[in-house]
Amino acid sequence: MRLYHFLSREDAVDDLKKKRVKISIIDKLNDPFELQAGFTKPNQKLRAQFSQFKSNISKKVGIFCCSKDWRNPLLWSHYAYRHTGFALGFDMPDSKAIEVRYSKDRPLFTLASLPKNSDNTEYLEKLSRTKFISWSYEEEVRFVYPLNSLFFEGGHYFNSFDDQMILKEVIIGCNSTITNREILTALKGFKNITLIWSRMAYKSFRIVKNKQQVFRI
Repeated sequence: MRLYHFLSREDAVDDLKKKRVKISIIDKLNDPFELQAGFTKPNQKLRAQFSQFKSNISKKVGIFCCSKDWRNPLLWSHYAYRHTGFALGFDMPDSKAIEVRYSKDRPLFTLASLPKNSDNTEYLEKLSRTKFISWSYEEEVRFVYPLNSLFFEGGHYFNSFDDQMILKEVIIGCNSTITNREILTALKGFKNITLIWSRMAYKSFRIVKNKQQVFRI
């Protein structure tokens, strides 16, 4: 499955040089409704129990967020610093992908249906794949990583590129000022990568390839 991860120019260049990407901590995702259950009969005890569950699971796993498409200008505006950043295209395993479903309603739980411990993967997957319908433009696909399988540096968790995360494309935002020399230096050591400079489409609200600046490395 080819998927795209958006990030700033600074982070993209650093990640390319070090051949790794940052994995997001659940507590620091930008949607406050992430992994927040809805309750059929909310009460203080239930909310406290779930809050503890979320806190525990946030200490155990992180999430890598991608999109099925890199052409939506909103993604570049929101996640690639107003089109100055990059989109990295990875081949990722279908078997581990969690495709987000967009809904007007939150998944509801009762006290009896709450998990007994933070190792309940079925519960985690149900909550992590459900987002409010207004987020649907993201076409998001997620991957869950145990934090103890990652390496920690500078206050963040990272996963190295491997056979489960194969870099295939590097797409440069239409407002980027990076030079050919800078990007080629960052890509030193990579093989079989397609490097694409993007531009605004002439007839639609889309970001597209600048066909004059597509290279195979």
